[in-house]
Amino acid sequence: MTRVHDRREFARRCEELIDSLPIRVPFEVTAFLAELGEQRGTPLLLWRMNPDPTLPSGMLVRTVSGDYLFVVRGTSAGHLRHIVFHEVGHLVLRHPLDRVCGVPGERHFLDEEEAEAERFAYLLAARIRAAELQCRVSGPQGQLRSAFGSRRQFCKR
Repeated sequence: MTRVHDRREFARRCEELIDSLPIRVPFEVTAFLAELGEQRGTPLLLWRMNPDPTLPSGMLVRTVSGDYLFVVRGTSAGHLRHIVFHEVGHLVLRHPLDRVCGVPGERHFLDEEEAEAERFAYLLAARIRAAELQCRVSGPQGQLRSAFGSRRQFCKR
């Protein structure tokens, strides 16, 4: 199989996974994680951590009772979304963890898995942007919807 074919196959696989995700418009990270946790049958929670130069800006910790996405405090909204999408990529792509928690300097995932999670994050962000643009309603109808409509309206593609 050629590398181009591999990339196309991976993109197709990601699109199928993204189709199965509970994406709502307008998009809210915490609501998305709560619904994804319900869908998976395992709580998925976002926690903030204090900046530490020995840790990455975001990380996934899996436990028996739930999965936790840690993001450094003060991270911008856009970067936070990207980190969350990247870590969700590890989850839905079923990447195995290869490190013991609390051991600084050890690799979290293999390099290939990091590249896959990064690609997944960009594809998920693009899908959410497209859904938000498609569902955007302006003028009087948009004002009425925002005043009385559900903030978590689902808009089908």
